Amino acid sequence: CPGRNSYPALAKPVKYDATKGDDTLRYQDTLLLPGPADQVITDYAVAKTKEFYPGVKNPLDMIDKGNKNCILRDQGLKVARSEGGRSIGDTLGGYVPGYDFIHAKSKNGVRCWMPVDGKLVQVPQDEIEKVFYSGCWVRLILNAFKSSSTGNPGAVFGLQGVIKVADDNKFGSGGGAGRCGRGEEE
Repeated sequence: CPGRNSYPALAKPVKYDATKGDDTLRYQDTLLLPGPADQVITDYAVAKTKEFYPGVKNPLDMIDKGNKNCILRDQGLKVARSEGGRSIGDTLGGYVPGYDFIHAKSKNGVRCWMPVDGKLVQVPQDEIEKVFYSGCWVRLILNAFKSSSTGNPGAVFGLQGVIKVADDNKFGSGGGAGRCGRGEEE
């Protein structure tokens, strides 16, 4: 399922969560889905949750889209409350409450491709930041694994690669929910 690219760190790793004392450098990307989660993605998340937690009767109970650590999340977590979201901070450009997003990360470098003359070609390392900006359309290549956090059980996505699908308006650092949608002007 293609979606909008948001705050990618694909050319060089960034600190994952220094606010929690985690200084581990990771490559990461966030995929904003253009609506509620595609059924294929939801089915995959449920299947992996069943695999990792066979004793759980209803895997959907472990997929709480309002939880900032869940495998599928509501974009409303990144939208200010004054704009219909759940964030106490400012709205991030491109996020729409009620639509889902996926965040994936990797300790290893991530391969990035784009179509050229009908074929996928790997993007050179020094061009990744220019090609994969917040707002372009991409497909993420993911694998799911069991969370190692005892306080946050569930399945999480690992980032394996990114394929650019199309260009679009760049997201700004903030702004109203739903701004810069496909084909819209800021």
